[in-house]
Amino acid sequence: QDPKELESMVHLAATDLVPYPIEEMQCMHQVIRILPGGESVVLVVLVQRSVIEAHLNTFAMHNLDIVEILLSTACLVAKASLGTGGHVALLHVEPKAMELVVIQDGALQFSRGIAQEQPLDLDTAEGQELVTSEVRDLVAAHRREDESGLDIDTLLVNTTDLDAAAIADLL
Repeated sequence: QDPKELESMVHLAATDLVPYPIEEMQCMHQVIRILPGGESVVLVVLVQRSVIEAHLNTFAMHNLDIVEILLSTACLVAKASLGTGGHVALLHVEPKAMELVVIQDGALQFSRGIAQEQPLDLDTAEGQELVTSEVRDLVAAHRREDESGLDIDTLLVNTTDLDAAAIADLL
């Protein structure tokens, strides 16, 4: 199918399905597969621009430069899998758990998760120390198990329930 025609069809369908004006939305799509009859199965992601702007403002308040915004853990893994030539680490932090995944040249090199009994409170010195010490332990475990001897070149932080900028500031 013609990419421009497909994009037009996606925007038209989004207009009917989303309860917000399409002008307020950021719309992205990816063809998943082509069916035998020539139709396309398409993944569509819609996000209100105000949500993106709110996140950008949060990063700006912490003097963090934005290079790229990825909308989900799957996006993070896809980005890390592009192969930068070095180790890309994905740190996912939730109030009672965190996981570090390290990918090199599109291949999983390391994955380790840990759980906490008490929820993380980033507003306390104890909570901040817990995050930094747990991340140090995860990175140390990666270094022990990784045979390449390479350090982590890029660390991507993801969270749904905590302040990602505060976590980034700690690290």
